Amino acid sequence: TTDSLRLDCPDVWTGVEPRSGVRATEPVALMLSGASPAHGSASLRLAIVNRGRVHVAVYDVFGRRVRTLLDGWAPAGVTTLPWDGRGDQGTAASSGIYFARATGASGRSVVRIPLLR
Repeated sequence: TTDSLRLDCPDVWTGVEPRSGVRATEPVALMLSGASPAHGSASLRLAIVNRGRVHVAVYDVFGRRVRTLLDGWAPAGVTTLPWDGRGDQGTAASSGIYFARATGASGRSVVRIPLLR
């Protein structure tokens, strides 16, 4: 696990509120849940096919890690991960675009988080 995010794909899925009965079609799927843009905080849904070790972190547009949301084992299925709009040190993140990346043994997923203060 590294502390930076390399954004080399121009087509980043922004995440749309999934319908009830969310199922992972990819081994690891990360989705923005709730309002977009997020107002001060955001909720993410992590969907994985098999139980496994997963690292989920939020990054700014420069690829700097802002906050680690999960670094450990996650059950198969859907897990909700709240982000309070703060960094690891407790400082409030400013308005802007952020990216959350979920990385597991079976794959990775990135979601765009527009944040308003």
